[in-house]
Amino acid sequence: MYDLHIKAHHMTESKKSAFMNLYQPVHEGFVRYCSARTYGIMETEDLVQETVAIAFERFEGLRDEKAFLAYLMRTANNLFISQLRRKKFSGVYCKNAFEKLKSIAPSAEVAMDVHHLYKAIEKLDKKSQEAIVLFEISGFKIDEIAEIQKCGSSAVKGRLHRARKQLKKELLETADIQHLLLSLSLLYTLKN
Repeated sequence: MYDLHIKAHHMTESKKSAFMNLYQPVHEGFVRYCSARTYGIMETEDLVQETVAIAFERFEGLRDEKAFLAYLMRTANNLFISQLRRKKFSGVYCKNAFEKLKSIAPSAEVAMDVHHLYKAIEKLDKKSQEAIVLFEISGFKIDEIAEIQKCGSSAVKGRLHRARKQLKKELLETADIQHLLLSLSLLYTLKN
């Protein structure tokens, strides 16, 4: 019985070591990905912790170590989608996320710009969202994104191009609306 306990402990330690050897190099990029993905819906730390716990628990089922990051992201996406199904989106989530962003941003203007960027990213299709977040926010290379999305690098480049174009259009419209609202606000203030 004691030998069985020692073997089980040794297996757990080697599993932990193997898992950490794969996780450590992708940790920062994975956290940035989760942060961009969860904006306004749930806490980033919760998604990261739940994902890592599930990935570790099911680690023996991973067939190819090269697919580890894709495995983490699929797990995170599944958890995120489950969370969306459980919660109805309301302005409260968005307000809480913006308040948190304001507390860490260098200025209110930067916080507002980032907030509008995340809201614009939410309007992209799922594959484009993932590509833009992985490339622009998490810092992954196009070849790595292609591997994660199981497509060619030209498809990723196309998604990035279309996403940037759509984001630019969306953000310009947002800027025009903000300018209009500011003008109306000033006009109202001057009238009274």
